[in-house]
Amino acid sequence: MGIKISRKVVAFDTWQNDIIIHPGYSLYIHYRDGEWNINPGKHGSKKYGPEGSEIVAQNDGYPMLGEREGCLIGRLIYDTKIKNEGIRFEYPELNGESNQKESILFTIGREGLLIPKSDYPKKLSLRCNDIDNGVFDNEGELLLDIEIW
Repeated sequence: MGIKISRKVVAFDTWQNDIIIHPGYSLYIHYRDGEWNINPGKHGSKKYGPEGSEIVAQNDGYPMLGEREGCLIGRLIYDTKIKNEGIRFEYPELNGESNQKESILFTIGREGLLIPKSDYPKKLSLRCNDIDNGVFDNEGELLLDIEIW
């Protein structure tokens, strides 16, 4: 059995809680508690859990088009060229200039998500599915349990 950590993800920030997953480790994310309100101008005071609102994101500014506004999403960034656990690897923001670095976006949901072992170090970041310049008026937070083994 591995370790269990708790992380809070706030609605009013972009990518957060960068967690490094070393080669050979798995990670399981599970929603524990909390709600948030994204875009109070559109949704009023209604709050949502990690599944987000019933409205599907259709604006190019959303990190995940076609998914629900305000759903909990994750991003894995990894470098396929580095396999040595002893190397410290920095994860710059992806800007399309490097073909070595890859990014995967995904929804997490309420029941949890397993990120399997790999031979590559990865960085996990979390946020709500909202446009970057729209998070300033969001409210609330979600509490997650993360198991690493």
